[in-house]
Amino acid sequence: MRIKKGEFKNVALEIVKVFEISIKYVGFPFSEREKIDAFYESKFDEEGERIKKLIMNVEYNFFGSTNFKDRNDPKNKVLFEKLSSDIKEIREDLENYPDNNT
Repeated sequence: MRIKKGEFKNVALEIVKVFEISIKYVGFPFSEREKIDAFYESKFDEEGERIKKLIMNVEYNFFGSTNFKDRNDPKNKVLFEKLSSDIKEIREDLENYPDNNT
């Protein structure tokens, strides 16, 4: 399943929301994995690819640095503040991205 270029903005916003929820609940809804993988495998314009890489970095840092064994680890709070800031910037980039970029 590939994501069409015209769907980039909406799908990217959905994925960003998944990571916001993941941060809030220190978990990940694996039911979203197929959509996220399809998004990563799809090709977009230069700006879309740049934003996609930012989203991929959020995922990489979330899974690579979160202490899932101790959800109350103070390092998680620091990490989640950084990731939340990154997500805010991604949302701003997506607000400026054309709605139906083909």
